[in-house]
Amino acid sequence: MAKQLQTKDEAIEQVKRNNIEFYELSLDLARKWVSTQFKSFSSEDFREHCNLILGVPKQPSVFGAVFRALLNEKLIFAHSYSTAKNKQAHGRIIRIYISKEFKERQKNNASNNSTLKLDL
Repeated sequence: MAKQLQTKDEAIEQVKRNNIEFYELSLDLARKWVSTQFKSFSSEDFREHCNLILGVPKQPSVFGAVFRALLNEKLIFAHSYSTAKNKQAHGRIIRIYISKEFKERQKNNASNNSTLKLDL
């Protein structure tokens, strides 16, 4: 029997179901962690933090499900791209994110209230 191909969403759901306990714990941790990040970060940054607290998951791809949930909840936003630091990733392109809190702070800093008005 041929192996059936999965869509990206189906694959993420399957990883989430296969690691439901780790997924739920890491998602709770991620919600708190990203709210304290006032600089850009990658999933690798969170993974290092999470591994120290919860240990290494059986399937590291569970972090993809965690970040998908954070994006859907609008707690993080894609900001830019970089190359992976993790040696197993072989320098692949990864997303860089900012938190909702950081985005709001940046928006407030860029307000037009401090713009000089010159009379001509």
